[in-house]
Amino acid sequence: AALAGRLGERAEECRALLAAALAPPAEGAGATEAAAARLRAALHESEALADELRAAAALFVWVDGPLVTAMRRGDLLLIDEISLAEDAVLERLNSVLDPSRTLTVPEKGERQLETIVAHPSFRLLATMNPGGDFGKKELSPALRNRFTEVWVPAVTAREELLSLLSRTLSAADAPMEEADATAAWDAGDAAEAMLLFVEWLGERRGRRPSSGGPSLRDLLAWAGFVCETQPRLGWPAAYVHGACLTFVDAMGLQVSSSRAEREALRAASVSKLVSLLPTHEQRRADLYVGTDTFPAFAAGAAPSPTASPNGGSARFGLDP
Repeated sequence: AALAGRLGERAEECRALLAAALAPPAEGAGATEAAAARLRAALHESEALADELRAAAALFVWVDGPLVTAMRRGDLLLIDEISLAEDAVLERLNSVLDPSRTLTVPEKGERQLETIVAHPSFRLLATMNPGGDFGKKELSPALRNRFTEVWVPAVTAREELLSLLSRTLSAADAPMEEADATAAWDAGDAAEAMLLFVEWLGERRGRRPSSGGPSLRDLLAWAGFVCETQPRLGWPAAYVHGACLTFVDAMGLQVSSSRAEREALRAASVSKLVSLLPTHEQRRADLYVGTDTFPAFAAGAAPSPTASPNGGSARFGLDP
C-alpha cells in the first residue's frame, strides 16, 4: 500500500511536470529545460517504484546468488567440492570461464535476458578430490580445460601436521590445574603426543610413514574432540578419549584379525596413550579408562555414568 501510494504521487508529479514542459515557454527556454530534467528524474524514480511494486506482488523474487554477486563486485569465489554439483549446474560455468567471462540469467523471468559480464577483478577457484575416490566423479573435459589445475598431495610432513594440530588445539589452550605449574600440558604438548601416537600406531600395523596411515581428517577429528571436551575433562582425559573415539574403538571392527589380536592392540594402544602423558597424569582412574576401551558389563548390568574420583558429578561416560 505504501509503495502504491508513493507511485501514485510520482504519477501526479509526472503529469504536472509534463504539462509544464509542453506549455508555452512563458519564462524562457531555461525553465522548460529545468522542467524536462525534473520530469526525467520523476520518471526514473517512478520506474524504480513500479519495479518494487511488481516485486512485492510477485510470488517469487530473484535474488543474486554467490556467483552473480562475485561477478558483479569482482570478488574471489571459492567452490568447494565442485565435482559434487549437478552437471547441469556445472555447465553454466563454461561461459563464465570463457574469455568473454559472461553469464546469461534467463531464470530472472524478465522481458529481456540479462547477460552479466564479470568484473575485471573477478576470480573463480574450485577444489575437489580425485575422481577415483568413492562417490566422486570427474569434471567434464569442457569445464576442466578451462581451469588451471594444481595437484595438492596429502599432508605428510611432520612439521606441517604439528603446526596444524597446534593451531587447532590452541582454541582450547587453557593450562591444567596442577601442583607443579611448570609441568602443565598445553596445545603444543598435546599435538606432539598425538603425532607420536599415530606414528607408533602406524609402525605397529606395519605401515611405512609415507604409506598413508591416519589421515589429516582423522587427526583433526581427534583435535576437535579435545577442543570440545578439554574444558570439562582436562587435557589428559580429553586427549586419551579422543584417540579412543577416533582410532582405538574402531579396532574391534576389523575382521582380518582375531579377537585376541584386536584386544591386544586396543590394550597396547591405551597403554601407549597413557605413557605419552606426564608421569603425574597417568593414573587411569583419573582418566576414566581401564586396560581396554570396550567396557565389560556383568549379566543384567546397566551402563551408568562414571563418577569423578572426588565423588562429584559425572564428567564422562554413558548416559543412563
